[in-house]
Amino acid sequence: MNPPKPKKIPYIRKKFNDITIDYYHWMRDRNDPDLLEYIKAENEYIDKISEKFKDLEKELYNEFLNRIEEEKISYPYKYGDFYYFYKVEKDRPYKTYYRTNGIKEEVILNVNEIAKNYSYFAIGDLKIERYGNFLAFNYDIEGSENYKLFLKNLKTDELKFITDRTFYSIEWFKNYLFFTLTTKDTLRPYKVMKLNISNFEMEEVFREDNESYEVSLYKSKDEKFLFIVVHSLDTTEIWFLDENFNLKLFKERKKNIRYFLEHNGGYFYILTNEFDENFGIYKCNTKNFEEIEEIIKPRRNIKINNFEMFEKFMAIHQTDIENAIDKISIFDFEKNECYDIEFPDEVYVVNFIDNYEFDSEFVRLEYESLIQPRTIYDYDVKSKSLILRKQEKVNNFNKEFYKMERLFVDGIPITLAYKKELFKKDGSNVLWAYGYGAYGVSIKPYFSIEKLSILDRGIVYAIIHVRGGGEKGERWHKEGKLLNKKNTIFDFIKACEFLIKNKYTSEGKIIVEGASAGGILVGGVINQRPELFKLAIAEVPFVDVLNTMLDPNLPLTILEYDEWGNPEIEEFYYYIKSYSPYDNIKEQNYPHILAISGFNDQRVRYWEPLKWIAKLRELNKSDSIICIKIHLDAGHYVGEDRYRILRNKAFIIAFALHLI
Repeated sequence: MNPPKPKKIPYIRKKFNDITIDYYHWMRDRNDPDLLEYIKAENEYIDKISEKFKDLEKELYNEFLNRIEEEKISYPYKYGDFYYFYKVEKDRPYKTYYRTNGIKEEVILNVNEIAKNYSYFAIGDLKIERYGNFLAFNYDIEGSENYKLFLKNLKTDELKFITDRTFYSIEWFKNYLFFTLTTKDTLRPYKVMKLNISNFEMEEVFREDNESYEVSLYKSKDEKFLFIVVHSLDTTEIWFLDENFNLKLFKERKKNIRYFLEHNGGYFYILTNEFDENFGIYKCNTKNFEEIEEIIKPRRNIKINNFEMFEKFMAIHQTDIENAIDKISIFDFEKNECYDIEFPDEVYVVNFIDNYEFDSEFVRLEYESLIQPRTIYDYDVKSKSLILRKQEKVNNFNKEFYKMERLFVDGIPITLAYKKELFKKDGSNVLWAYGYGAYGVSIKPYFSIEKLSILDRGIVYAIIHVRGGGEKGERWHKEGKLLNKKNTIFDFIKACEFLIKNKYTSEGKIIVEGASAGGILVGGVINQRPELFKLAIAEVPFVDVLNTMLDPNLPLTILEYDEWGNPEIEEFYYYIKSYSPYDNIKEQNYPHILAISGFNDQRVRYWEPLKWIAKLRELNKSDSIICIKIHLDAGHYVGEDRYRILRNKAFIIAFALHLI
């Protein structure tokens, strides 16, 4: 079966002194009668290709099922008078949420029952009212991230629909429910609403009309303040409501200045980059914002990411810039001392999780690595010790059979893992290399059972931590954004060349994978050095960068000028055009390519990978397979159905394995 051939209609883009013809611009029109037929043909084409590896796909899926706990219970956390947890049951795709008061346990939300009639389902946010009387949650049934908000009375089990067009931010504050509403077209959260749960009247509390900013909510751990955060990618401004619902501004926005607030004992604690790009922590009286005191000074090799506030201490999450690893420190208020928590592995991921009680003497941590299953610890501040609470059970797995390494090439970190008995270090191993490099987001070496199935087949798995990400602090991000964006692509190529030179793999034996903004990386490296790669996997890839950034009516475009630049400015127009994957496809031999997309995706519109694949096929000079799978019932994500997630992973890995 030959791949489908889309119609070509010339669309002329004129900008500055540049004239470009785009033959696939028509794919943006969802009302074009040929569009759905073409998408159907693309899906039929990849279905035909997949017949060759159906048995392998089933083998992988069963392998995943045999490794996971199909029935499990999460470790409970305390909030108010209850302990909360969830269960997953065999053959049930979603979680069921529970609570207990120590005497009896009760179901507070069975997601399986709510989601059973939908092919796509995802919870946006879920918040319990402190006294345990109400539960607020919102969900999306399309993948469009238009979340419908519901309120459940936990005493009567009554469920009430509140409104749609809500976003991820929901908070309870002083017996009122606060949430954000989005604009109709761009889905920008711009308005904060307050719901009176006794009469269901809604009141607007705050609105942000500047299209470069969005709003979100959180409350202080001691629940004395509700914070309204107005933010772009690089700037924040925080307003707050006190216990009497007085709205006040803490500090007005200033370009490139970000800050975060918490409260303890009459003081606001401020995490900010105002005085140093690596951030410091300061405090000021809640009545006087001008006089600040330094608590944790900024340091050259440490970036402070965030902190959790407790009554007697602060837990601080940081990045060791030189080594590109996470660190957790404890600042003891009584002793006025700060010290690091020691962890057993050289490379790992650690994050705060489920810390809801202000007066706790423990901080809960989630810890893992590429070869270390997810582990829950409580750190006891008094005894300075880690207490193991729960480790994810993984069947048919022994950590001792695998090895993880951290390498550097010209400062670029590479985290990789392999199965010891299958690694030859003679260039014969296939390398599966993942990259991202955007928004200052760090791609961490998280554990997953799917990666084990890759390692068990003799493939080396690597994360290449390119510039544009946050693995080495703010400077690492700045050196891979705006007019430095091409460094992301250069770094990935350099790391691949290093791994080839050091016999971890060979030229033409590399699988490159990236998702979303990582599509720039995937598309960029195969345009520049296609001979390095056997296969490129691009999931919901941002590849039509210039055309998207030229359209301010699309969701995220205006919000993302700070990351990519505004192409209405000539310098940015030509720079973006010089790396945008779609604009730089040329006649050459391309590797095999698989793109995955969601028809309802509001972040990366379906037409980006659809156009990209069509143009790649047109100009490709090799006999490689170039195809796309479009989920008509999904968006940027495939939803929360755990079996669907595993099936999707099995498909992608089987596609790769049958080609190597």
